[in-house]
Amino acid sequence: KLLTDKLASLTTFDKNTKVLDVGCGIGEPAFYLNKKFGSKITGVTISERGEELASKSCKEKGLSNDIKFKVADILHSDFQSNSFDIVWI
Repeated sequence: KLLTDKLASLTTFDKNTKVLDVGCGIGEPAFYLNKKFGSKITGVTISERGEELASKSCKEKGLSNDIKFKVADILHSDFQSNSFDIVWI
């Protein structure tokens, strides 16, 4: 969490911030950022298993309204321009 806090200090997060978490793993940074700032987060991974674990944890934590995970190649994504305020890698 120390590295996450250090990186988060480089910009401004709040409950209206939309974050794209590229390479989200099993979602831990997304959960932490949402808990600390209330930001809305979309996590993207190329790992189906990682997405499965992240989505399961998200549901168990009751965060499905604020955080979403999907399997996608970020270089060929269907996200619209300006969909996010911050891209977190």
